[in-house]
Amino acid sequence: MQIRKIAFGFCLMLGTFVLQSCGTTKELVELEKVKNINEKILVEKLFEQGDVGYNYLSSKVNVDFKNKSQDRSFAVYLKHNVDTALGGTIKFAQIIGAAFKVDYDSIHFTNKLERCYFLQNLDYLSELFGTDVEFNFFQDVILGLPIGLDTNIKYKQIGDNYSYTLSSHKKKAFRKLENDKLDIEQDMMLIQYDLKPNNFELFRTTIQVPSDSVTITINNVARKMVDGFNVPEITTIDITHPTDTIFVKLDYGSVRLNDWKEISVRIPETYESCR
Repeated sequence: MQIRKIAFGFCLMLGTFVLQSCGTTKELVELEKVKNINEKILVEKLFEQGDVGYNYLSSKVNVDFKNKSQDRSFAVYLKHNVDTALGGTIKFAQIIGAAFKVDYDSIHFTNKLERCYFLQNLDYLSELFGTDVEFNFFQDVILGLPIGLDTNIKYKQIGDNYSYTLSSHKKKAFRKLENDKLDIEQDMMLIQYDLKPNNFELFRTTIQVPSDSVTITINNVARKMVDGFNVPEITTIDITHPTDTIFVKLDYGSVRLNDWKEISVRIPETYESCR
């Protein structure tokens, strides 16, 4: 999984092809000593947050990308039909510059400024990432859900006295990774979920891919209640690599739920394939 491949995947999802590096995120919660909680209860609390509860979400999302050479911001007018498709339009300085749609099978993208289009099977992203990439990954990021939850995995509590952390692997695996002693398997992914001490709300997901020294951290910085549902308000994504880093910030404006609208991308006959 190469960092530039990851960057390209995020670019396709959000409508730009220029992510390369940069960024760190401040600590999200103040540390406090936590009570001992049974591991089974923590796992139940985590899986409860994997249920969406609504069928459709739409919002204007202000997106910030930062790298060594530029600091770019634009607006995504997002439409998301849960478990089916996500898409919308992208504005640069009040100009609609692109439209996109991602579903379980394919990616549709039109660059209105360059008058070109991109259409590929979703497997194309798996080739770019160097590992399987599914629609659920993008959906989980957009909706602020626990990424990569798997009922077949026995999650372990590895937090100390100041945090609740559930992991796909034992703490020993992370120690070995830090000391370069881990027996790395192909496409091996170590995932950690950090829960807030007061209400067990997921505030951070960390994904490590040892084979490529890649770490992806998704921070649920802020959430808000809309029609009785807990939805994202601010999410940040950090991707680090020995030679590169990426920072993405998603700032959700007014969120509307279950106000269904069709998600589609029209490709004009005059458009050529994007190079």
